Amino acid sequence: MTNKVERREIPSDIVETVECDKCQCKTFKPVIIMHRIPALASPDGESKIVDNQVLACEDCSNINKEILDKISVFINVQKQGGNSE
Repeated sequence: MTNKVERREIPSDIVETVECDKCQCKTFKPVIIMHRIPALASPDGESKIVDNQVLACEDCSNINKEILDKISVFINVQKQGGNSE
């Protein structure tokens, strides 16, 4: 079975261009935010540092609150192999 992606055109009069909250610039660049996961929240009991790529204002490097509020932090958990019977 093949999954097909349908491309739809959205009328430009209903699309809003995102602006920087701080300086109203309309262009953004990718940046990395680092998060420290405390040992108590880590599955293996060790603290970890994980990263998220987000978009920051190209002029002033601000990251809009709307973007920061939607960041989720995920860590990979290696599962131990069980005994096969």
